[in-house]
Amino acid sequence: MFYKYTFKKHILLFAILAVQTAVFAQASERTIVRKNRLDELKRQIFEEPYTQLPRYQVTTKLFKRNQKSQPSNLLDDAKRTLRDNNDLLAPGRGQKLLQANGICFAGEWTINKGSEFTGLFKDASRVPILARASTTFSGTLQKERRAFGLAVKFLPEDLGDAASLNIFTLHSAGGVTQKYMLDLNVDNEPPLGRIPRFKDIATALKLKSTLLKADREAGSEKPSVTYRTVAPLAAYGEKGSVVAPRWVRFSAANKERVDQADFRDELRVENYADHQLIYNIDVGHHSSLKKSKATWQTIGKLTFTESVTSEACDTRLHFAHPRN
Repeated sequence: MFYKYTFKKHILLFAILAVQTAVFAQASERTIVRKNRLDELKRQIFEEPYTQLPRYQVTTKLFKRNQKSQPSNLLDDAKRTLRDNNDLLAPGRGQKLLQANGICFAGEWTINKGSEFTGLFKDASRVPILARASTTFSGTLQKERRAFGLAVKFLPEDLGDAASLNIFTLHSAGGVTQKYMLDLNVDNEPPLGRIPRFKDIATALKLKSTLLKADREAGSEKPSVTYRTVAPLAAYGEKGSVVAPRWVRFSAANKERVDQADFRDELRVENYADHQLIYNIDVGHHSSLKKSKATWQTIGKLTFTESVTSEACDTRLHFAHPRN
């Protein structure tokens, strides 16, 4: 009896170990897949830096198709931004129609203060990120009006094969003339700002009408040119109720300023202490939905530790736009 019992116990123990080994192997495989996903994105974005910065021009000519009966290039791209969850676009697609000139970053989203908000806004959240700072139209230089924006892609460890999460922020749709981009706060409901320069008015009007049309056709409950929800970030990993801030704002934490004519040279991480470019993560909410009345609190930081300017950064890295 003792022999049989021991034999059965060993068989049971062997089965348990086998299951544990299989689970561990599967978990290890998922970890490798996740790690390779981030590594592969970084490799493609960082592997061939520009030797000289390009100056992509954003014009209404790029928005149009040769055949009037077909949808515009801008409408197609706007729909793609709302529907395509791929992190990288196919090579050889040409320049972006908007936000064409940019600089990419790798780093981490860190929440270090408790709040009422859920998901990735909860205290102790740490998420690897890729990001891209860019200007909406053609201006990249200090002497030019620049509509500065920052898009962030979240790649949490347990993301698996699911679509990455993204957030879009902008200082103002019309742009400003500002010496340092680091002095500009960006958020997910930017003001329209100043009237565009005369030569950009047609571009701005076409942009507004096309983006609204794309938002409606994608099924957004409240189509908007300026506001983008951050609810998917607050919902991530939650099985119960979700509490999302209305607004998220990024404000530079670095004290030093780098006097470079082109914002892409200004924002390179090697220009800053410990090779880190850091933004505070501020969240705000108000029942009236008026940003001017929001109560803001700083709950964490974006820390960028690597940066690059490259063709893949400018033409292939894709941020799927969350629907409202």
